[in-house]
Amino acid sequence: MKYSTKSASVVVSSAALLLAVTPFAAQAHGEDLAPLTTHGDAALEMQGETTYVVTLDEGEDARAVASSLGVTPTHVYTEVMDGFSARLTPQQLHDVRADADVAAVSENMSIRVDPSEGQAAADTPWGLDRIDDPALPLDGSYEPAGTGAGVTAYILDTGIDPDHTEFGGRASVGFDVTGGDGLDRQGHGTHVAGTIGSESYGVAPGVDLVGVKVLDDSGSGSSAGIIEAMDWVAQQADGPSVANMSLGGSKDPALDNAASGLVDSGVFTSVAAGNESQDAANVSPASADGVFTTAASTDGDGNADFSNYGSVVEGYAPGQDIESTVPGGGTDTYSGTSMASPHVAGAASLYLEANPGATPDAITSGLQDSAVDVIGDAPSGTTGGLLQVAAG
Repeated sequence: MKYSTKSASVVVSSAALLLAVTPFAAQAHGEDLAPLTTHGDAALEMQGETTYVVTLDEGEDARAVASSLGVTPTHVYTEVMDGFSARLTPQQLHDVRADADVAAVSENMSIRVDPSEGQAAADTPWGLDRIDDPALPLDGSYEPAGTGAGVTAYILDTGIDPDHTEFGGRASVGFDVTGGDGLDRQGHGTHVAGTIGSESYGVAPGVDLVGVKVLDDSGSGSSAGIIEAMDWVAQQADGPSVANMSLGGSKDPALDNAASGLVDSGVFTSVAAGNESQDAANVSPASADGVFTTAASTDGDGNADFSNYGSVVEGYAPGQDIESTVPGGGTDTYSGTSMASPHVAGAASLYLEANPGATPDAITSGLQDSAVDVIGDAPSGTTGGLLQVAAG
């Protein structure tokens, strides 16, 4: 299942290509087969891809199960879920689904994304200015009560430019599922990281930033790789930690299960709601239990017309015309729920600095309790107010 971050002409979309998802809870010749989720991904079919993510019953040994089935895993998951990914022939797929230890199987899906530009920002980015002012008009400043010092933010994205001067030596490359050097040559990941914790454009300008590259230089990745990265974060996180995933695709049980597992491991996780103006319950990982699903607001406290919505949304954050860092030392202005989500990750970092032992549920409750109910045109059924941080 391939993932990245795509946009229309002026919107960075975190779930740009949503294809039909077909779950099968089938029986064949009296056999009980584990549910299979397929996505009808023509791009992967043309490449001959037959890769699946296999979710096992809790506590099962992924390597042992794969070995017993004669399958060679491409990834093994032990932290956020018990399972593995593998390329399977039709017969192997049948055998895997028939195994009593297998809970579900999901097929890969591809998505591409390209960042898009918005309008130039003011001296103080309006998104920062908005989240420390309970009401309009803005006061032209951003003065949070903390900096996020002592907290680590993991950015699962296109990588990071750790040498950007705006990061002040607090940024590093953590892990690259593509097998490269973890550097960002696409731009999206560095922009997201900057909104979380850069000195001039970040919600938490003292947080440590760790780039986790799950999307290649063209902005493409796979659910198998994203789950591997979440597994890595769950293993590495030691102390107050948050994660951000400004990415998504159509509904996928394996990706949702893994995202929930990352939260269960103690890592607060903010995700983009998506940019298709549809119910976010239809996309993953936005629909995962436990994550903070973030919709995008405008500078007039409106619902951004591209933003996904619905009951799975935990809250709104600025997502239109957001200026932040890009590779090479510069800045650019993007729009999308991809830009809203890192505002929440930064706010969670501030919350954790003040409350180091807070659980992800406690952080979510804290952020929701402090949010302001000002999004008057939020689509029916959408929950959550506009993000606010404690002012200094």
